[in-house]
Amino acid sequence: MKVNLPNSCANLLMIIAISSLLCACITMPGYRQVINEDNFNLLIIAPNEQTKQEIQFDTMQSELVHLPMNSSINFASTDEHGEHELLIKNVSGEIIYEYRINGHKATFDTKARSWFTEHIPQIIKKSGLETHL
Repeated sequence: MKVNLPNSCANLLMIIAISSLLCACITMPGYRQVINEDNFNLLIIAPNEQTKQEIQFDTMQSELVHLPMNSSINFASTDEHGEHELLIKNVSGEIIYEYRINGHKATFDTKARSWFTEHIPQIIKKSGLETHL
């Protein structure tokens, strides 16, 4: 059985098929470091490995002090309060913190900062990042 499709529909189907194939083959350029261990999930994205090494925390290992442009840190862990997720990115020179608890957007308040601060030494150690001297 042969199905006759109008030319515009056939062309659209061909474009969709080609686009799908191209999307499956394209990997975004840049450096990615992924660490997935028990209750420790970290994704660092940067333009390259050298730029990743420019990410810095303070010497007290309590605060992020430098995140280069086009870089981000995505960290998640679970505790008695639930599943915490934090996306940190540099938007036009400003460090933005997008925090979620149990999948719901939440304010990156003192409690959330305390949760993140507890994990900074582990993040530094496991990722090979530096502290600001």
